[in-house]
Amino acid sequence: FAPASLVMILLYTSDKFVVVAVHYSPTDLGYEVVDKENHKAVFLTGHAAVYFERQLVLWKENPPGRDTVEDAFEGLLQLGAQTTQYH
Repeated sequence: FAPASLVMILLYTSDKFVVVAVHYSPTDLGYEVVDKENHKAVFLTGHAAVYFERQLVLWKENPPGRDTVEDAFEGLLQLGAQTTQYH
């Protein structure tokens, strides 16, 4: 069940990763980073989401290569990834 105000926006997709912004309300935002190959995911909220959003702004201003972006995602997953299951 999802709240009526839940909005999910696909930010990035590749053979290895998917990144989604999740808006629970106009003021509540989180990001989910999913490693499709290793079936791991991390959900960023609070200060971690703010930090990640700042990184996204920097990448928009000065676009990095795919390897740089995906290395950053790998680093995030090292912080506390959960195993994912597909239905």
